[in-house]
Amino acid sequence: VLLPISLETSGSVVCPSCGSLVGVNDDRCYMCGRANPSLWGFSPVLRNIGVNVGFAPIVIGACVTMYVLTLLASGGAVQMDGIMSYIVRFAKELQYKEGAEIMRSQFGWTEKDKSFIVGDTEVCADGDKYSPPSSATNQLADWFAPVGSLEEWQSVINVYDRPGFEPHAFGFFTAFGAPLMKHLHLKGAIINMINNQSGTGKTTTIKAMHSVYGHPEELMLIQRDTMNVRLHRLGVMNNLGLGCDEITKMSSDDFSDFAYAVSQGRGRGRMKSHENAERLNLTKWQTILLCSSNASAVDKLQALKSTPDGELMRLIEYEIPETKLLTKAEADEIYPKLYSNYGHAGRIYIRDLVANLEERISEVKEVQRLIDQKIGFTNRADRKSTRLNSS
Repeated sequence: VLLPISLETSGSVVCPSCGSLVGVNDDRCYMCGRANPSLWGFSPVLRNIGVNVGFAPIVIGACVTMYVLTLLASGGAVQMDGIMSYIVRFAKELQYKEGAEIMRSQFGWTEKDKSFIVGDTEVCADGDKYSPPSSATNQLADWFAPVGSLEEWQSVINVYDRPGFEPHAFGFFTAFGAPLMKHLHLKGAIINMINNQSGTGKTTTIKAMHSVYGHPEELMLIQRDTMNVRLHRLGVMNNLGLGCDEITKMSSDDFSDFAYAVSQGRGRGRMKSHENAERLNLTKWQTILLCSSNASAVDKLQALKSTPDGELMRLIEYEIPETKLLTKAEADEIYPKLYSNYGHAGRIYIRDLVANLEERISEVKEVQRLIDQKIGFTNRADRKSTRLNSS
């Protein structure tokens, strides 16, 4: 097996002692205090040896070789039982430690909500642990690695704190609302931002939302993605928010099916090819899908059928107005920073959420009650008006 040797000079690596994410150039792990946790940038190479070849077989093979050499050198004086029992105990210890790194097929909440998977990291209340990507998550996991600094990222996002950017901020904050969907017993919902003009910030809002946890663009669905790709991506993201840029050209029938699928929280069921039984369906989610469009999805559904109440219950739509509060020169200076600064805020938020979950759920439910009271929601029938006035 050929293992490429590559020295990491930037970004983050996993501390060999405690499994926390640390910077390549950090002189000490902030969690366990280990000196030089990146091993001069060779830590990923050493970890890949265990992933590609298998750490336990390497160590067991080395132990057996040492035993044989020791036995030969001693002329048979070494007691076989003592060395073999040591090897067996050591192998069992390795198997136990390897079993602690569970390979997961989705991001989001783990069993009993004790932790949350973001990329190749299991975020816990007391720190982060390495979570090896599965075949389902491997393609996206690298895009969740934190890049740049939290402070530079905040300098971009603070634009949404300016008066007049409230519609953009509403879309951006779905990044923080999505992980709570499971605890409100909701499967999924679509929020669609509309404006028939370019340059209003719809796509940038989606990118900003994704930057909370990872790369602003690589995680996003685009117009050319097929329905199967969209449903699969929803299943992998699971409890993380997902953006879908430009649903304008989606047909009325396709959007109707898509709206039902998102709100039902799972992909299509399928039968096994050689027996009369259903395949195990792991494509499930509880999240928010943030979309952008040049035309109203509500109008599209109403043109399809006279009473599209079922679909409208699954959709919130509002207009992103054109704003002159940010010049093109300012936008060109500020927003490109998202590509070199992302993935920090989400881990801080999730760590707090895991540590204080019950308290945060209570706070969200209280806010929900106040909003319902303010707007005048009394039952589900009142919620059919899904087009909001962003002004």
